[in-house]
Order: sequence, then structure tokens, then C-alpha cells
Amino acid sequence: MTDGTAQIADKTRGVAAEKRLSQETIAATLGISRQAVNARFTGKVPFTAPEILTLAEATDLPVSRFFPERAS
Repeated sequence: MTDGTAQIADKTRGVAAEKRLSQETIAATLGISRQAVNARFTGKVPFTAPEILTLAEATDLPVSRFFPERAS
């Protein structure tokens, strides 16, 4: 797992918690299994760009919310 993958997983888990979305709901939204969502949340498998875009659209949030902030 790369640091970037872990950071995106952390941000995505945070959005899911904020929006009160279960892994089952996210799985249905993405068309993948709950186990596949768990693998992404734990950083074992990276989220794909289309998955992040789908989640951003489903949560009505900007894509940037799913990525770590850049250091200045």
C-alpha cells in the first residue's frame, strides 16, 4: 500500500462516515462487493478514478474531498 493509497482510503472513509454511508451502500453505488469496498477502505486495493468520481457525484461533494490536502 502506498502512502497516497492510504490517504485516499482515509479520506474516503471519512466522507462515508460524514454522510453515514455503509459499506453495503457504497458497494451498491460502485457496483462492487462489500468485501471489495473493505479492501479499498483498508488500502489493500486502491480506489480507481471512476470510483472516486462516482462517489463524489453520489455524495454531492467535490472530487477534491477524496484526496489529501497538498502541503504548501
